[in-house]
Amino acid sequence: MLPEKWIDRIFDHLLAMYGSKFSDIWKTADISAVRRMWAEKLGGFQDHPEAIKQALDSMDERPFPPTLPEFLHACRDAARRIGSHTLALPHHQTAEEREAADKAAKAIKEAAHQMGNRDPLAWAKKPRSNIALQSVIALARKGDDRFKAILATLITDGITDGQRLLYAWNGKDWEQPQ
Repeated sequence: MLPEKWIDRIFDHLLAMYGSKFSDIWKTADISAVRRMWAEKLGGFQDHPEAIKQALDSMDERPFPPTLPEFLHACRDAARRIGSHTLALPHHQTAEEREAADKAAKAIKEAAHQMGNRDPLAWAKKPRSNIALQSVIALARKGDDRFKAILATLITDGITDGQRLLYAWNGKDWEQPQ
């Protein structure tokens, strides 16, 4: 969770920039609940304050204040530009998830080996399930540069938000998972 001081500074900045356009967004809402939600959702950027600063700076060209999802998107874009491959909202795998991901990775590796000359990383570049994606994330976290690059591309292309698949490869095209 982002410290309250940081939320104060973000809200002060947006209020100074947008005035009543910003404050009027929240006039019918519980501002404490709104601020808590922003603190929670932006918490993954606590170790990357430069991404938040760049996101705030990117608002200079916008005529209207951002919603929380829009601001999160700006923070993620800034983190990618800075070169951070740390997930904005990290997912902490359970032991069962790690076991399932490891089992899936072994099965995928065996299948790739049996495929011969085909790209052995095709499963990672075009994941068909969240289990495959979790394997990519786990291998990227372990420091494998190939999987770091694959994960960065999947995030940049909008295939994943860094935690779950937004689109899955069906063998011919990307589709939203059921």
